[in-house]
Amino acid sequence: MRFRLLSRAAALLVALVVLQGGSSALAADGGGGGGGGGRTGGIDPITPFAQGASVLAGMAQPFYDVFTQAVSPAPGARPPGA
Repeated sequence: MRFRLLSRAAALLVALVVLQGGSSALAADGGGGGGGGGRTGGIDPITPFAQGASVLAGMAQPFYDVFTQAVSPAPGARPPGA
């Protein structure tokens, strides 16, 4: 039950980050349904996902650091059974 709630929350967070990255990319490109003043060609579909992944990785970095510190042994600690 708890895993299902956590996975739904993570999926919602990723979707929000991707949508936010996509809307800011459209705003930076001058998109938004305007007339003939826009640039020709298509919008790169990978850019919003890459931006969202970058933001998500930046938000997850502190949690990863704490996890690796908790899992790895302290410097100078003796292994069990030594």
